[in-house]
Amino acid sequence: MNRDELINDLSPFADIGDNAVKISEQKGKISVRLTREARTLKLVIDQETGKIQSTWGTAPAKVFANLTALLASEVFTNLRRWSDMQREYLKKEAPAPEQLLPIHGVTHEFKEIHAIDEVDQLLGSAERQPNATEILLIDGPAGIGKTSLIEQLALRRAESYRTNGRPLILHVKSRGRVLSNLQDLMAFSLQTIRSQITYDQIPVLARHGLVVIAIDGFDELADPNGYEMAWAQLGELVAFVRGKGR
Repeated sequence: MNRDELINDLSPFADIGDNAVKISEQKGKISVRLTREARTLKLVIDQETGKIQSTWGTAPAKVFANLTALLASEVFTNLRRWSDMQREYLKKEAPAPEQLLPIHGVTHEFKEIHAIDEVDQLLGSAERQPNATEILLIDGPAGIGKTSLIEQLALRRAESYRTNGRPLILHVKSRGRVLSNLQDLMAFSLQTIRSQITYDQIPVLARHGLVVIAIDGFDELADPNGYEMAWAQLGELVAFVRGKGR
């Protein structure tokens, strides 16, 4: 955890107009100061243990095990609140499990997949290098149920988040739009579930393994006239979330 990494990770969470992240180091500790929701946030990071003491405005200080735990907390993203909102939204929008088409799939390693649980377990099951991005490609003809599958996976993660803490899924849907700006589509998806998290914070959360980004309908998003731009933006996202990104 160095100065540049901290600035890249924390800057999207600072207030607009005062988004400077101030960092100093002394005697094995890193001190960080920024303004968040009009309150001064002070962080003291123990470089040996990785533990972080957080003091936000006049609230009592809290200690977090690491930066990932801090980012998931109410101090930054409050992912428990996200899971609650996403759960309520998808209960109305996502198809019930019994409405899903039967799953008869096969992985690139020729392992047969017959249940949504098995699809869910694929995420994070493969060995990976420390500085890598995991990509799960769901391929199939139009109308076969890929979108319904993603919605059901997102609902399952939201329903169980408070008990198992597995990464939540941000379902980024094309909704008939071309991929002129992937960030716009992420922002729209966040607004749909009434999340307070902003689009520029999502890649940081993905890199720390807190959120899985599901881009739905990339074949429809990639407009022939903007093909190079579409793949360039996807490539930038894949590169940025290297670490624990999926």
